[in-house]
Amino acid sequence: MRTSKHILPISMIFTITVLQFVSTELFSSMDDLESLVVTEQEVLKILRDLRNRENLKLDAAREYAQQLRHNSEPGMDESKRAENIFRHPINAFHFITHHTKTWEALREGLRDPATRDSLAKIQDLKNSTKFPDDEDRIGTAHAFWRLQATYKFHPKDVLNGRIPNTRPTPPFTAREAFIVGQKQAQDSNFLSALQYLETAVERYHEENVLRPWHGGRLVELLDWLQFAVWHSSRNASRALEISLMIQQLQPTMENLEHNIKTYTDYRANLTEEQRAEVDLPPKEYKETAEDGHYERLCRGELNVAPRMHKHQRCYLEDYKNPVLLLQPIKTEVAHVDPDIFVLHDVFLDSEIERIRAVSSGVLKRANVISKGTTGQVTSSRISKTAFLADSRDPSIASASSRSGLVSNLDPKNAEPLQVNNYGIGGMYHSHFDFFNDPDGHGLHLIKPDQGDRMATFMVYMTDVEVGGATVFPRINLTIYPEKGSVAFWFNLYRDGVPDIRTLHSGCPVLAGSKWVANKWYHEVEQDKTRLCGLQPDSPQEEVVLL
Repeated sequence: MRTSKHILPISMIFTITVLQFVSTELFSSMDDLESLVVTEQEVLKILRDLRNRENLKLDAAREYAQQLRHNSEPGMDESKRAENIFRHPINAFHFITHHTKTWEALREGLRDPATRDSLAKIQDLKNSTKFPDDEDRIGTAHAFWRLQATYKFHPKDVLNGRIPNTRPTPPFTAREAFIVGQKQAQDSNFLSALQYLETAVERYHEENVLRPWHGGRLVELLDWLQFAVWHSSRNASRALEISLMIQQLQPTMENLEHNIKTYTDYRANLTEEQRAEVDLPPKEYKETAEDGHYERLCRGELNVAPRMHKHQRCYLEDYKNPVLLLQPIKTEVAHVDPDIFVLHDVFLDSEIERIRAVSSGVLKRANVISKGTTGQVTSSRISKTAFLADSRDPSIASASSRSGLVSNLDPKNAEPLQVNNYGIGGMYHSHFDFFNDPDGHGLHLIKPDQGDRMATFMVYMTDVEVGGATVFPRINLTIYPEKGSVAFWFNLYRDGVPDIRTLHSGCPVLAGSKWVANKWYHEVEQDKTRLCGLQPDSPQEEVVLL
């Protein structure tokens, strides 16, 4: 029989429309989230005053205050409290959900005239601070699939607050499980979505005794569950069973009769053998992950070629520069041909903290260069960035000067320092740093008096607890962030041809916060320290004439 291919929950129509727009996107940077912690404490004070003055017993206010207290351990300063919350993706998701969905319930509960003043005070705080919105909540929910697929763990690990190699956190609530399950169903990750949605139903009944959900939330949850069941396994019996439950709760729900008829007709046209097959329980979700070099390198499953081992070494480099004689550069050769180095202990913690402070407040969602443009927002890059000129602060000028000294290149022909802060599950898909890429997307950015991006000087500004490595898929190289160290490599051969082996990616941040700063050196006037050869040094088969 022919069945409809478009059995969609009605709420999906509105959600897809919302997703077409870009909002504040706090989920793409930890820096914005950390700034909320101070404001959160002011909200907590207002709620405590509200409780003492009015002796209110509103369920919504109690839930909101309870979650605030959970994130506010006595005696912990704001910076430590922010680190405690946002170093773990589940804690960060709790926080964002708390400031979106729980706030909506609180606002409804405070509309009584006796409590209107408290509502106005909290709303004023929210109007003066960047707070998460639905786009942030959805972006964070999507991050869990990215983390699952890359680091190979089960949805139950997330639901129970037990992600491998990270510290335990409170488990998901029914509402949080529903948010993630709904997003994964929208993205057609149905087996994983089932784990979240089924858990959401279980925890809904457990929580509803203490904290009743508002409106028809159970109906919406069941609607998405039948959608995921049908699309994951074509189990018409189970999907029909769930639809009949919805009918008892809300018989006039749009599309309900169509869904029931579809499932009934589908089963009626099956043989007994076929029916027994499709009525089997959905396949158990397995911790399957992408098998590409990117994901396997992020998990530490691949290594450089054995022939490279004899070239990997450490030494002290001074470039015969008097300034470096007393404190030479601690240089680690990570790879040869292409030459990629890790330079250790280049920046002090105090210098890094100052650079972070200068960049905070001016970070914007990072763009990816496309043909004919200077960049656009895309899901392939989840971070926020800022370009900082040397004149902005002495710490920026000092960092630029240090990069030139350590790389033995001339910073006069380099771009301003670019600072990046990665958000929840933050990553950057495989890309080249040079503009003369094989697709020609960045050719319009090459200026005759500067040339292409010859070298990358990447400063790691944090130690990342889990994840966040820089990987080079074409040479099987993984570099893990180490605060104060630098990853340094040349993007071009000496004859100026792009070296496509320098394709690299930023792995998702599983736990912790990742900050990096980039300094890109262009090729013009760098021949004093990086001499050109008499003959082209690029392999002829890799030459790309654009």
